[in-house]
Amino acid sequence: MEPLAPDPNALAELLAKAGAGDSRALGELLRRYERRVHLAARSLLRPALRTVLDSIDLVQSVHRALLPGLQDGRYTFADEEQLVALAVTVLRHKVQRTAKRPPPAPTDPATLPAEPSPEASPPDAAVGQELAAKLLAELDPDDRRVVELRMQDYSTPEIAAQIGVTPAVLRARLSRLRKRLRDAGFDEWV
Repeated sequence: MEPLAPDPNALAELLAKAGAGDSRALGELLRRYERRVHLAARSLLRPALRTVLDSIDLVQSVHRALLPGLQDGRYTFADEEQLVALAVTVLRHKVQRTAKRPPPAPTDPATLPAEPSPEASPPDAAVGQELAAKLLAELDPDDRRVVELRMQDYSTPEIAAQIGVTPAVLRARLSRLRKRLRDAGFDEWV
């Protein structure tokens, strides 16, 4: 890992490039805080939380939370320590929310989890629900259950426990499902 650069101008330039759509700059920003966020995640995950959270999943979740703001150029930082501090703060909130959430309950596979987004107009929401129903109907029952649990915001370890596989096996399955859902236009669901 590259050490954090003390030059605030270099950071500002990197943020500007990321905000202008430079994927290399964006990747560099993510790499700059990733290791420290992963270490923080591992230290925050006490034994009871390790059964429902995975440190790698948490880091990816922090990436997903910060990515839109980095891409849009919404963030400004005086130094890289502020970038890391924001990432760790997001991480802490995610761990706290999960710690307060009750354990997962089995879901009814016949239930369609597609809910319209608050921004969607009624016709768009209906089309979205129709597409979601069609897509879910095409999945085998195990994959459908994985998608439903993921849409209900369960973590990879929680889902793995529910369906009786290891988190590593589930991550491979999720990778295939993400590609399939992305191809169908539903990438934010898994």
